[in-house]
Amino acid sequence: GVIVMKFGGTSLQDAGCLERAASIVAEQADSGPLVVVSAVGQVTRRLLVCGKLAVAGADGAARDELSAIGALHHEILESLGSGASAGDTHDALERHLTDLSAVIDTRRVSTSSQDAVISFGELLSATLFTAVARAAGLSAGAEQGELGGFIEGETGDDPRVGDGGVAHCEHAGDVGPDLDL
Repeated sequence: GVIVMKFGGTSLQDAGCLERAASIVAEQADSGPLVVVSAVGQVTRRLLVCGKLAVAGADGAARDELSAIGALHHEILESLGSGASAGDTHDALERHLTDLSAVIDTRRVSTSSQDAVISFGELLSATLFTAVARAAGLSAGAEQGELGGFIEGETGDDPRVGDGGVAHCEHAGDVGPDLDL
């Protein structure tokens, strides 16, 4: 069977927490666990605030909140040091933050786009976790499900979790430089 390991926001709130989570995953690496990560602690709430500010037309405040969310993730990345593929991870974080900014800029954050806004928290967290897992010698890639809930592959043996940051980890043979995000 598939081993699913879920880490909540407080388990991922800083570099030390991310490294502890990766070491827990490493203990199960031979089983090829599926790792599901939540947004870094308090980021989901902050993303909701950011979306509400944008809808209210408070562009400056929304941008400030978005900037603070980005700074938090970059601060965590900096704390991880060079072992965490800093350049590639930085670029991936920037891509996600740019995409998030584009959604916020529309000022039309509906219920469905609000879900998209808060899902960026998991994307950002999965980006950081993937870098930490790779630095720990694990082969890891991050995905985001297109649909919520569990999705079963055509053969019935490829379960994935949607609407969250998901990483599949196993012992590294040859860890490539590209992030699969």
